[in-house]
Amino acid sequence: MKASQTAAQGRVQGPRLPTLRDLHRATHASAEVLRDPDATLAGRQYANEMEAATLHAYWHRLTAKAELETDPEAVA
Repeated sequence: MKASQTAAQGRVQGPRLPTLRDLHRATHASAEVLRDPDATLAGRQYANEMEAATLHAYWHRLTAKAELETDPEAVA
């Protein structure tokens, strides 16, 4: 880092991890597809894979466990 750079300018930004709200959206979208009697097998698999991918990425947030412990929508 050059002397003219501030600490914030020298930081590397990682990927944007999903928020709890993003996780809820993915879960609700998956549930909607599963409730749809006209949904195809491929559509159901895709919805489930997107929900699983969102959950996997969400777990990399430092606050994930604490958020889920206090989330009223989380199922024990």
